[in-house]
This record gives sequence, structure tokens and C-alpha cells, in this order.
Amino acid sequence: MENFGTGVNLHRTPFGGRNYEYMSECPTISYLASIPEVEAMEKTGSHAAPKHCVGNDQETQRMGVSVFGTEQAFREGALRAAEGALRVAKAGGLMQSYERVGMVFSSSNKTLNTTVFRSEWGWTGNIVTDACPFNSGLGNQYDYHTLEMLDAGSQQFCLDSFSPRGTHGELALAWAKEHDDGYILEKLIDATISWEYAICNSVVVNGMAPGDMIVQVTPWWQTALLAINISLGTITAACAVLLVVSKVKKAK
Repeated sequence: MENFGTGVNLHRTPFGGRNYEYMSECPTISYLASIPEVEAMEKTGSHAAPKHCVGNDQETQRMGVSVFGTEQAFREGALRAAEGALRVAKAGGLMQSYERVGMVFSSSNKTLNTTVFRSEWGWTGNIVTDACPFNSGLGNQYDYHTLEMLDAGSQQFCLDSFSPRGTHGELALAWAKEHDDGYILEKLIDATISWEYAICNSVVVNGMAPGDMIVQVTPWWQTALLAINISLGTITAACAVLLVVSKVKKAK
């Protein structure tokens, strides 16, 4: 339903490991070039989700990167590069960046998600974080800034379903119940409405009718690939054990 593209970050540094996904080092070129690409995707009924909004200047250890600059420089550079895809072409979604703008995690940055994207640009699409499963291992019941991200305007959490410790949504709902927090509950409702609205305005609903049921089906090839991976992993582990045993015997 969402295509995680086009890439609207700038080639600002040689450390940008995703530079091959991004268009140029010029915000004006990125602004202009992204508009027809996003419009073409939206016409197919598959929402564009430009990424990474904004300032993904380094890929390696990106979760520890903080990007600093004046407001004027940021508006004329990184924000300008993303503006065409959102404000003009009206992409149905966007994927946040993974770094901090200043000292605030992009997905927790209310100035970006709400003040600029929604209030100033009038954009109404769905906001998804970059890879952000609820699995940080910090030992905090409400870790990974779940509540801050919801408050900032983030509405969907990338890779959340892969977390063995639950999901951001489940934890936010638990917080709302435990603390009788109507504001967080309202944010969860807003996020759900935004996501469902995006789905209802995409090709996902083509051919559906009242009474239809959505059933999850695991194709045979996926099961086969899983079996192959498990078998190869078992063989590799056995070989490693045999190698260690042989090394120990030779040492004796």
C-alpha cells in the first residue's frame, strides 16, 4: 500500500550511506524531481512515502547521530528537498529519519511532524517511523519514547510487529489505561484513523465488498525457505562444533 520512496534526503556528506537512494545535493532539484515521481505513484493507488524526512546524513550508527544547523539553513536545505513531495505532490505517507535533529529524535520531533509538515504545509498523510520495533532492551516499561513519538505526530511504528516484547501501540494503550490518560488515547485513535484512511484510499481495497474477510495465508515457498534456513543454520552450527572439537583434539 505504501512505497517507501522517493528518497528526498540530500547528498550532504560522503558518510550518507543511503546516498544512492537520494536524488542530489541540491534541494531545488530534489524538490522538483520528487513531485512527478510521487504523483505517478499516487495515481496507481499505491501511496508514496518519501524518506527519510529529514537529515539522514549518516547511515553507520545512525541512531547516535545528531544533526545541527540554523533554522534558515534547515528550511532552505533538508526541508526544502522534502517539501515538493509532501506539500505539492501530496504523498500519502512519509517515513521519518533515524537521527536526532538537534537533540530530539526525528520521530519525537513535534516541530517537524506537526508544526511544519501538517500546520505549515497542510499535509495530511500518514507518518511512519524508520525501523523502530519495541525492542530496545532498555528495561523501561514504556521505553523507546513511545509516548513522545505519538505526541509528536508519529502514527505508525516500522517493524513493530517483529518485536517479541509487544508493540508501541500496546504499550501506549496500557499507559492510557493505567494513568487514565485521555490525551494518549486520543493520539492512538488519531493514528488508527490516519492509517485506515490511507488504506481506504489505496488499491488495497479494490474488489472488496461488505462481508469480506481478510485471512492471513502463509505461501508454501515461505515455509520452504524457513525450513531451508533452519536446516542450513543447524548444519552450520554442527560444523562449527566439529571444528572446535577437532581443534581441541589436535591441541592435545
